[in-house]
Amino acid sequence: MMLMHIDESAIVTDIQSGVCEDLSGGRTFPRFRVLQMNKPFYVRLSSGVLVIHGSIELLALSMLVLPPELIPISLSGDFVFWSLIGGMYGVLRIVSAYTIVKRRRNGIVFGILLSIVTVAGAPNIQPFGLMDLPLSAIVLWALLTLWFGGEKIE
Repeated sequence: MMLMHIDESAIVTDIQSGVCEDLSGGRTFPRFRVLQMNKPFYVRLSSGVLVIHGSIELLALSMLVLPPELIPISLSGDFVFWSLIGGMYGVLRIVSAYTIVKRRRNGIVFGILLSIVTVAGAPNIQPFGLMDLPLSAIVLWALLTLWFGGEKIE
């Protein structure tokens, strides 16, 4: 068995074809496929999570028709207010997802702002903030990565 040392500086990788080429010997060998997180990936991820989160928040409007004994005790005093706030946030998240799919920068900024407000306010809304925080953090990460990319600060 022969061991061969390959200088990493002599290898060129072609991500599209999935082949690495050794420039010193001209030999090619298959490369492992990796998940490419490019802009369409972040658009789909952020808009998908926004639609799911918005749809869940639209369910808050059901508190207006539920019998009072089914409304959580923590929201029983202001259930009309919280159901309307949930409905408004749900619609805003779905609108933001739509504009992100259309690749509009205002949708990206709007999604970032919605996520920042939600991440900041989620710990104060018990017990529902436990669901809002991770969903908004995922959207915030995806949208910031979509906007700035994987650039390093020099």
